[in-house]
Amino acid sequence: MDAIKVLIVDDEAAVLRSVTRALRKESYIIEATSSPLEALECVRKQTYAVVLSDHMMPEMRGTDLLRQVRKVSPDTVRIILTGHADSHTLEQAVNEGEIYRFLAKPWDDGHMRRLIRQSVEQHGLSRENRRLQTLTEQQNQELQRANATLEARVQERTAHIEALNADLRESFVGALKGMASLVDAHSRVIGSHSRRVASLARDLARRLGLAEADVFDTFAAAVLHDVGKIGADDHGGAGLEQAAEHAVRGETIVGRVAGLRAAARLVRHHHENVDGSGGPDGQQHEQIPLGARIIAVANAYDNALNGADTFEDADAAAVLEQLNSLVEKSLDRRVLGELKVLLAETGQLSRDQHQAEVGPEDLQAGMRLLREVRTVSGRLLLAAGTTIQSQQLASFRRFQATDPVVEAILVTRRRHSGKA
Repeated sequence: MDAIKVLIVDDEAAVLRSVTRALRKESYIIEATSSPLEALECVRKQTYAVVLSDHMMPEMRGTDLLRQVRKVSPDTVRIILTGHADSHTLEQAVNEGEIYRFLAKPWDDGHMRRLIRQSVEQHGLSRENRRLQTLTEQQNQELQRANATLEARVQERTAHIEALNADLRESFVGALKGMASLVDAHSRVIGSHSRRVASLARDLARRLGLAEADVFDTFAAAVLHDVGKIGADDHGGAGLEQAAEHAVRGETIVGRVAGLRAAARLVRHHHENVDGSGGPDGQQHEQIPLGARIIAVANAYDNALNGADTFEDADAAAVLEQLNSLVEKSLDRRVLGELKVLLAETGQLSRDQHQAEVGPEDLQAGMRLLREVRTVSGRLLLAAGTTIQSQQLASFRRFQATDPVVEAILVTRRRHSGKA
């Protein structure tokens, strides 16, 4: 296996040293340069899994550098290191396919290491996909040369192509989820809000009879429904006005990505209300695309169930009662009814212990663990059944800097006082 190389570009020597030090225990070859031009020359001569570049540099902007890196080495995963990740920068980068993620200054070393690991995995996946695409083209050419009447060979090749397409779709979904993690970093909701909303919206779309292509558009829009919030001024405008602005901004960003224009329309309308009081267009009832109505219900449910201020006391049944008051005002009655049936069938309305998966960053004192917690290296940090105390939480935070926990943590919602 070839050595995995990571290239760091920043005009500040202190930043280069800090990043290199943060990654010193990883099994990568780390190279660093303060010159974007030198970085381009390195990329022309060697294969890098990841290029992490500062954005504001006197010699060349990071987005311009990564655009050229993409031309030279399309599979290299490109990350911007910046303290100025505004919505225009994000939209430009997404439109031109320049970057995989943003990393804000100052960064958390543990988060950086996880991001680099994910990027290395993405690089391997991209190269494998390219290999599979080349292989598919070669095999299709062989198939054309073969006797078209050999039905068995045709069927075998068709099945293989479908499998490759499934792999490519899975890679695309992975990229969407990577973008969602950036959105969730700005959320007041515990854990992976965008992923939960997307999963719930996909299930509801299938239950409501949408075609599989429309199911995917609904899923993609749900993953990215809050992308318009990135870089926005959270203090400007009234609630409905602000939501409408986020939706329009999100439509613009998502609509620039090839294959997501239908999903972009759903992002635009997911803050419409069925009584016409929402935005940005004041649509009502059937005027609102069904996919957008589905996302609205899934989003409202997850916000109420997993909000940072209500997380410990919320449960599915109570949240549904709360959402009932919004029927025919903001939420679609048929979609909410289907959500009730789905939750009942999956047992989420009758659990004695209201379970939830939270990210390591969302762990709080008073939460009770339903399964053990281990670090990346396999070290057992917390046993199942533990109710987190303040001193344990402090120790947990220290481990995150050197030997982090990256898997979701399963907890009960309510604080426990000695009861099993």
